[in-house]
Amino acid sequence: MEHLKLFHGIWSIVVALFFITTCVLTIYHFATKKDVTSVFRRISFYATLTLHIQAIVGVVMLFMNTDLISSYKIQGSVTTIEHLASMLTVVLLVTIFNAKIKRNDSISGMMLGMILLAIIMSVRTLLLIKGISILQ
Repeated sequence: MEHLKLFHGIWSIVVALFFITTCVLTIYHFATKKDVTSVFRRISFYATLTLHIQAIVGVVMLFMNTDLISSYKIQGSVTTIEHLASMLTVVLLVTIFNAKIKRNDSISGMMLGMILLAIIMSVRTLLLIKGISILQ
């Protein structure tokens, strides 16, 4: 279990790099109205792939935990279920975004909205894990 936890923590850095790169490229392509390149499509695919691996490891860790009730809180004020739900929402949004980017040559407002919502969900969860509430 400790090895999975360590992998989950280290892998989150890889996920963050691909996710942030995808977000920056999305905003850039939307603002400049440039066509989507094959490099952008590849980075988006890798962001989706790394997010899926992270989600699978997280779900496996959740079900391998024998003391689920006492570990209901991860850190700060975020709960295990809240973390799982928000991260699976991010995975879903990025997966839909990746499917749309494969078929389109430009970034639409809806695609930008999906990425911005994924950013908000990710930042909110990270702030809660650190114990910072943005609503108080």
